[in-house]
Amino acid sequence: MHPLRILITVIAALLCTGPVAASTTALEQRQHFLDARAALAKGDAAQFQQLSEGLRDYPLHPYLVAWQMARQRVLAPNQVREFLDRHGHTPFTLPVREQWLRQLAHAGRWNEYLADYRPSSRGELRCNYHYAQLRSGNADAAWAGARVLWLSANRQEATCNRLFEAWEQAGGLTAGLRRQRLDLILRDGNMAFARQIAAGLPEEERSRVALWEKIHHYPALITSNEQLQDDNTNTHEIISYGLQRLARRDVQETIRLWRKVEERYAFTPQQRAGILNAVTLRLALSGDITALDWYRQIPAAEVDGNVRQFAIRVALRHQRWQDVLDALRTLPEDEAAGEEWQYWAARSLEALEETDTAMTHYHAIADNSSYYGFLAADRLDLGYNLSHAPVAVDDLTLAKLQQQPAMQRAYEFLQLNLVEEARREWENAIAAMQSNERLAAGKLANNWGWHDRAALTLARADHFGDLEIRFPLAYSELMMKEAESNTLDPAWIMAVARQESVMMPDARSPAGALGLMQLMPATGRKLAQQMKSGISDLRQLLHPELNIRLGSYYLRQLDRQFDGHAALATAAYNAGPRRVRQWTPTESIAADIWIDTIPYAETRQYVRRVLAYSVFYDQRLEKPVIRLRERMPVVQKEVPKG
Repeated sequence: MHPLRILITVIAALLCTGPVAASTTALEQRQHFLDARAALAKGDAAQFQQLSEGLRDYPLHPYLVAWQMARQRVLAPNQVREFLDRHGHTPFTLPVREQWLRQLAHAGRWNEYLADYRPSSRGELRCNYHYAQLRSGNADAAWAGARVLWLSANRQEATCNRLFEAWEQAGGLTAGLRRQRLDLILRDGNMAFARQIAAGLPEEERSRVALWEKIHHYPALITSNEQLQDDNTNTHEIISYGLQRLARRDVQETIRLWRKVEERYAFTPQQRAGILNAVTLRLALSGDITALDWYRQIPAAEVDGNVRQFAIRVALRHQRWQDVLDALRTLPEDEAAGEEWQYWAARSLEALEETDTAMTHYHAIADNSSYYGFLAADRLDLGYNLSHAPVAVDDLTLAKLQQQPAMQRAYEFLQLNLVEEARREWENAIAAMQSNERLAAGKLANNWGWHDRAALTLARADHFGDLEIRFPLAYSELMMKEAESNTLDPAWIMAVARQESVMMPDARSPAGALGLMQLMPATGRKLAQQMKSGISDLRQLLHPELNIRLGSYYLRQLDRQFDGHAALATAAYNAGPRRVRQWTPTESIAADIWIDTIPYAETRQYVRRVLAYSVFYDQRLEKPVIRLRERMPVVQKEVPKG
């Protein structure tokens, strides 16, 4: 056979099977790896050693070495250095390095500590690092590090104490810095920690902390507490803190108290702005149009970015188009250039009959393959830009990439269904890649059927044109079947699954949601009972067929509850039907306004993405594309209840 044909055959085999061929030997290695891990966990050293020796050529063997070393009470210097030098910054070296650094610190081997330390978020290791600098003669660097660690509202590890004590003895830790740290802790609302810090301070400071804590728990006392009658700096700080805290619970009471104290005390401009920002935000979140009156009182330089956005949104909710424009014009230039605000500038100008300028704004974004691009195209009666720009990576590049050790380890973990470990390896590798390498990696992940890493890796390479990778058709047959059974739009079901899990059946959220459609366990059990298919084990929710059946059935319920309104039902899938009913407008409004004035940023983004993804899935399923204006009818003031 011609050498080129041989090369092509080898590459094709690698692309089909991944870094380690799915032969009997590979399957045995995977099982032996799992057995070795189990033997180590139960302390069977002989079994572990035997299995580990037979896996020296297996990509995940370094993990076995690392796990074994991390269990040793005392690490051998030569073994550690050889291991760290050989494997560098790979994820599995972290527990070994951390244990080694603790061992060096305990032994007072500070020069070695400095040589082997790598930047870490762990306070214990950071404190020891700066102490090592001190013991090695670099006091200036040690004190600079100590200052950063000290000026934090967070508790520090006990290992920091000797660093702080040495800093104090050298005259660096002053009373002013103690007060500064205490103020950070108080403003952060950690009263128990503040009390602990104040315990060693003079009575005056302990009294101040006690008063601050009282207002923390009962902010409405700011006008009646005798200790807050004097017009001084301490009073200003506590009242400002109390009013901003009260605004989260009862904005009307906050307004009442503010009117009592605003002229009585000489608050700083920053304190006044903090209170005005807090009131404006809470009014805007509740849809109260008076938020705009409070917003106008805040000096431009002191407006909180989140408050500015909600001022725009409350003006939108009430269709106060000039107020929308006025607020948009105060946005930073780079933020105002974003397609969201371009769209709303255009909508405002159109409503104010400044048609030519509005059309200019629409045209600026109408070619974008995005939610706002589609909305702008709808306003202009233009076609959607759904062009497909596949990632161009040659087979040889992919073959070389997947033979890299990190890629091999990620692939093996994926085959073992140890997805968290696989992602850790993948993300560590991707972080060091250039954009073109990330494109190749995204393509490789797609070849493995690892859809979430594929799509997310292309996004990190700023490539959004490969619609096949961005919008995979995994489990499309199951979803089409459930769409037909439930009389639902299949593109909508797929868009929800794409947003929820990027089509990964084993997806688990920090909140506990499971599977492709990210069902909460309680919801899954309830739906299963309704469908007369009980769940005996929550892991069943990770089975694609059951997960899609239950998720689609839930979508049908929401679709019926909200009278077939896709935006409302989508919002309910994310935030719950009760909240969506709370967001029902007092007067019927356009759906684009309703969506962009949802109080929860997560739900706003969720609804926008699912609606846009539905368009892409129309195309991927080779169906006629349903325009967003058809998916987004007017939101009525009364939503049918189910």
